[in-house]
Amino acid sequence: MKKLSLLGIATLALLANAVTSFAQNCAPTAAAWTSPGSAGATIDPIGGALNKYAISPFPLNSCLTFKGTATGTIIARYDVVNTAAPSTPMPPWNTFEMGYTMPAGTTVTATLFRVFPCTGQVEQICQIVGVAGNTCACCFFAAGAFNYRTNLYMVEVKLTRAAGAPAPTLCTLRVYN
Repeated sequence: MKKLSLLGIATLALLANAVTSFAQNCAPTAAAWTSPGSAGATIDPIGGALNKYAISPFPLNSCLTFKGTATGTIIARYDVVNTAAPSTPMPPWNTFEMGYTMPAGTTVTATLFRVFPCTGQVEQICQIVGVAGNTCACCFFAAGAFNYRTNLYMVEVKLTRAAGAPAPTLCTLRVYN
C-alpha cells in the first residue's frame, strides 16, 4: 500500500511538471505589458465611435466590442507602459499578441507603434491583421525595439462591423518576450 501511494505521488508530480512546463512555453518568459480589451483604452471619437463601443457582457466583460446593432469603425488606443522590473529602460520584448473574435463581415487589426517625444510622430513596429474566427495571433519584431529612455509606445486597435454582421471583439493585448 505504501509503494502504491508513493507511485501515485510520483505520477502526480510528473503530471504537474508537464502542465507547468507547457504553461511556461506558452507564456511570456519575463515581465510583460498586458491589457484586457476593456481596460485602459482611449476611444477615438471620430465617426461617432463613442456611441458605438461597448464592453462585452459577463462572463467576457474583459473584451471591447460594439453596442447592439451599431456598425462602422471603433478605434481604441492603449498606452504601452514599461512593466519590466527593476526599471529596465530597454525590455527585451519581441512579441506582440492580440486575442480576439472576428466573425464574417468584420475586421480586427492591432498595430504597435513607437511614438517620438515632443513631435508625436509614430513609427509602426508590428501589426496584426485578424483572420476570421476566435483566436490569438502574434507578430514578432527584433528585440531592442523598445527604449523607454528615448521613446513612448502605444497600440492602436481598429474594429469594423458591417450591417447585419455579428460583433467582433478585442479581448487581450500583450507585449513580451
